Amino acid sequence: MASSSSHRDDGSDWDSAEEMEAESAETLCLFCSKLCKSPELVFKHCSEDHDFCISSLVAKLGLDCFSFIKMINYIRSKDITVESLQRIDASNVPWQDDKFLQPVLSDDLLLTYDVEDLEAGGDINKDAVTISQAEYTSLRQRLFQAEEAIEKMRYHRPRVQRLSTEHYPRFMSLHSSLVVSPPKKIAACSKRRLEIHLKFTGLNIICDVGSQNGCTPTEAYRKALEMNAETSIKGRVVLDVGCGTAILAMFAARCGASRVIGVDQSDIVFQAMDIVRENDLHGTVTLLKGRLEDIDLPVERVDVIVSEWMGYFLLFEGMLDTVLHARDHHLKPGGTLLPSRCDLFLVALCDKALHQRHIGFWGDVYGFKMSCLKKEVAREAHIMLVGSQSVCSVQPALVKSLDLNICNVEDTNFTSDFEFEVAPGADEITAFAGYFDSAFELPVPVVLSTSPQAEPTHWKQTVFLLEQPIAVRPGEKITGKLDCRRDARRRRELLVAITLRDQTYQYCLS
Repeated sequence: MASSSSHRDDGSDWDSAEEMEAESAETLCLFCSKLCKSPELVFKHCSEDHDFCISSLVAKLGLDCFSFIKMINYIRSKDITVESLQRIDASNVPWQDDKFLQPVLSDDLLLTYDVEDLEAGGDINKDAVTISQAEYTSLRQRLFQAEEAIEKMRYHRPRVQRLSTEHYPRFMSLHSSLVVSPPKKIAACSKRRLEIHLKFTGLNIICDVGSQNGCTPTEAYRKALEMNAETSIKGRVVLDVGCGTAILAMFAARCGASRVIGVDQSDIVFQAMDIVRENDLHGTVTLLKGRLEDIDLPVERVDVIVSEWMGYFLLFEGMLDTVLHARDHHLKPGGTLLPSRCDLFLVALCDKALHQRHIGFWGDVYGFKMSCLKKEVAREAHIMLVGSQSVCSVQPALVKSLDLNICNVEDTNFTSDFEFEVAPGADEITAFAGYFDSAFELPVPVVLSTSPQAEPTHWKQTVFLLEQPIAVRPGEKITGKLDCRRDARRRRELLVAITLRDQTYQYCLS
């Protein structure tokens, strides 16, 4: 179904952005007014002119990505000297407060620098290599393309494997009933067609034809459109952002929309054109290939925008940016956004078996201790289905509510306090789980929920495991804070920090 017009691409838009950044961005020194062309040159300048080696300080204090960002903002806000920095001890760093996550300078490239590069590189002045600006830009472009390709494969692989297992027998049966050919030829042809099918369904298209009963997300969109056809769709112009196979566009056309425009950057749009034509809807539905931000629509404004833009933990992938661009540039005043509101929730889990499988397991691996890996596993946010019996908070905590009519891109970075009451029978918290609800606020309202109590969806839940479970008592009130930030270097990814009982647990959703 819907897929991001911003993340299903060939990398050309990222290439131009990277090239512009390399050519025009400048970074202010930490201690003087000198501007440098890159973070690396800032670090080199600091070492040569201020006798300050940032990699040594990072190693000495054991800084991770969050604390590195805090340190940079602390230095810029306090006008601190090199001598003062060198006297700081790891046990009492002065930038613990989360207020130092707030940038002091806008577009500060030092905040986008990967601290692991410093850890791996040591003194950046040693064995330095000088290359031309063109070579540097080319290398950065190639690296970014490789990272994007790896990220896409890692993200889509589990779903492609699942679809292959579930749908290949059905695909074979369907093909055999339609084609008269020798068995071997049928099998070869069917496997090839399945490969094409999976190529597209692996690009975050909700399974439009994979289930007899329909998938929950597709069904929710269908109900929202059809049950509100007379009041909200009929006679209106509809824009489908990230149209995928055009299933939503065709729903809108069937509900009486006067015109439907679908936009998608993936090659699936060419198959979608055939699907629209096959269903004799090409007089109403127009499909365009490309990045929405770069396309001239055939109409100036639309009445309705529909999009399945949500990612894991609601905000992973960053497709909301494109939807908000569509709202600001193409939606008529008072127009309709579907969905119109998304709420992000957090619940506490008490699932000792799950904790043992993912964390405790490393304490005894065939008789060997691999405890150092617990921390690495615990830093990763895990996408999995959570049983409702594992939830140990009486009520979910609402950590973010997005009104799509008025929110902006900056709202994707947020900090929220939360409070839980521990449910009866729970004696410890082993993890937290995040999920979202998407509301279609129409005359006949519809809610698409991804909670552990709802019917499972491909979004599942996002689980944040604790390296060490926290002891609790039934009825106890647990308070904490959740901080969610988009990764400055990889905008599709999320950095999440959960603070509880004066301890902060940090996670990466990638």
